[in-house]
Amino acid sequence: MEKLQVNDIFYSIQGEGKYLGEPQIFLRLQGCNFRCKWCDTREAWSRNGGVSMGMDKIIDTLKRFNCSRICVTGGEPLLQSDKLLHLLEQLKELNYSIVLETNGSMVDKEIFGLVDCVSADMKPPSSGMKSTDKILSSLKHKDQLKIIVKDKTDFDFAKEVLKRCQCICYLQPVGGINAKQLANWVLNDQLENVRVTIQLHKLMEMK
Repeated sequence: MEKLQVNDIFYSIQGEGKYLGEPQIFLRLQGCNFRCKWCDTREAWSRNGGVSMGMDKIIDTLKRFNCSRICVTGGEPLLQSDKLLHLLEQLKELNYSIVLETNGSMVDKEIFGLVDCVSADMKPPSSGMKSTDKILSSLKHKDQLKIIVKDKTDFDFAKEVLKRCQCICYLQPVGGINAKQLANWVLNDQLENVRVTIQLHKLMEMK
């Protein structure tokens, strides 16, 4: 029986991106190939952590919530791509709407084509990591890109990425700058196809 390494399954408010404020079921998978300096889910890093769950058990757990919207996050979900694909196929048959969050380090066209929205990160210099440029050409208009901005170097990085991005890009402040400062940079440079956002779920002190 196929199993996925799962960190957590919970019901909460989406705090980021174009579904901001929407109730969703979060399926957080275990294991990540990145070690971003400002990561807020380090408990999902280790591939040996979490719980091994069969497909039926995962689906039964998801069905406990009266919600048809699922966010698959991590960790990095695509590290378990083969098994994840089979789960996603079953979830689509059950008419779930699915957002896939990925750190931008890899591309899986089959999975990207199956989900309703790919929410990809493009890692800036402050993360200490590097996303693949292939992620940009793989994103469609329905998808979204997120870039964390800690300082002016990150912002300049984001501006270059925006020139090649086909979908809306969400800039999210962290650490050294606040949302107002980031918004002023965006306005001063008159950037298009961009949104400045903050993590709503953290403001509400939710998971």
